[in-house]
Amino acid sequence: MPSTRWSHCGTEDLNVLQTIFWSAGASRNALAQRLAYSKSKANAMVAALLDEGLLDEVGLQESSGGRRAETLRLSETLGVVIGADLGATSMQIAVMRPDMTV
Repeated sequence: MPSTRWSHCGTEDLNVLQTIFWSAGASRNALAQRLAYSKSKANAMVAALLDEGLLDEVGLQESSGGRRAETLRLSETLGVVIGADLGATSMQIAVMRPDMTV
């Protein structure tokens, strides 16, 4: 089987990517809470996925009293997401970036 960008990803890596996809504007701390990971485990996994080019850090979030959290999203280099809505009399198709912008 040919190697892909995903072939080395384990279940935990895919869980992180899926959680970031469905959680617009997720931070490392929010990710750790949603997946019930320790902060150090979430930080290590995010660092590895950033190094592999699967994630991007896209800006700082509002401060909640400490250091401002970095916002994570899937890398734009991953391609596109195609959504189709098949109705009884119509069909709608949307092509979106991984950050869900059309």
